[in-house]
Amino acid sequence: MTEADPLVMKATVVLDKPSDWTKWLFLRKDSAERNQLWLYVDPSLSDDQVKKIESERPLEKEPLDFTRRLTQENEEILILDLTDKEVAQYELWMKVFTRQEAAWLKKERALRDFNHEISRTIASRHIHLITNCPSAYN
Repeated sequence: MTEADPLVMKATVVLDKPSDWTKWLFLRKDSAERNQLWLYVDPSLSDDQVKKIESERPLEKEPLDFTRRLTQENEEILILDLTDKEVAQYELWMKVFTRQEAAWLKKERALRDFNHEISRTIASRHIHLITNCPSAYN
């Protein structure tokens, strides 16, 4: 059977009682691992062991970061103020940054989707148990 086959059904388990936990967690782990998210959401990890996606976001640099010129306080350096070599370094960095940011945004979006998946697979009478719960994917 192919993925487009209408006979293929997605299995899901609604977490409603303790006996649902093993199957529910198995399905959530499978979903998280498909997007390399398990280290962000694994409930067996302590808060300090859970990876924080915010800390992995690539940081954008300013043109000033690509020059060695000394500047006055509050002096703004524009890309037009850079030398040809500095512009080339900036452009190379920008290509790398753009790729890294796209990968980070994809993972961040997958984490939001995963959070939505969790909320859809918990019995509505138990939602109050997770609404104020700190997590890596809020």
